[in-house]
Amino acid sequence: MSLIQDKLLIKPNSYVISLEDVSFISYKENESKHEEYWLKLYFGDLESSRFVRYVARTKDELKEIVYQWAGLKDIDMTEDDLDKLQR
Repeated sequence: MSLIQDKLLIKPNSYVISLEDVSFISYKENESKHEEYWLKLYFGDLESSRFVRYVARTKDELKEIVYQWAGLKDIDMTEDDLDKLQR
């Protein structure tokens, strides 16, 4: 994962997005690869939003993305909150 200045998420050879512009994040664990997560980062409101896909290769990468996004949205997340991301 490339996260620049704690807000720019880079998917090499594909895109750079600002986590500040992400409205919400959905994720799902890859059933065939333990602790790999498929994320959708949504822009706009729920009904008209567009999204980009990102694969977090580890639970720690998922937690880092969510933690940085939450911080940009002024959402106080604790380590316990982040640990609840896994089923």
